[in-house]
Amino acid sequence: MGENDNGRLQWEEALKRQRAKKKRKIAGTTEIENILAVDLAQVRVRFQRQQKIGPYTVDFKIQPKLVIEVDGSIHSLPWKSLKDKEKTGFLESKGYTVLRVNNYEIRGGASREVAEKALTYQNREKLRSKRPPK
Repeated sequence: MGENDNGRLQWEEALKRQRAKKKRKIAGTTEIENILAVDLAQVRVRFQRQQKIGPYTVDFKIQPKLVIEVDGSIHSLPWKSLKDKEKTGFLESKGYTVLRVNNYEIRGGASREVAEKALTYQNREKLRSKRPPK
């Protein structure tokens, strides 16, 4: 193996790391969001992650119109709290129900409870859509 081959291998490894980092950044998910995603999938909630709604990206979008936002410690800062209120107001004006949960709640074991609330919401909305109009 020549010196040129070694340089190429290092370059390929660096490229792989860069691509993996880019994928993580694009996905924008956290370990806590991953925990919730597993629980949502286990109770069979259909959801999409990191979805754009208007100018905002939401953590979880659940049909028909539920949004779950997982808030880390930065969300307790006044400026971030204000941005969260603006985002929630916008989403509610578009007909979405917004459920905000704290990272600590998910870490404390509330992930399954949140997933079950989402499932209840989804099932209730399915029943509503099947009812004949009055």
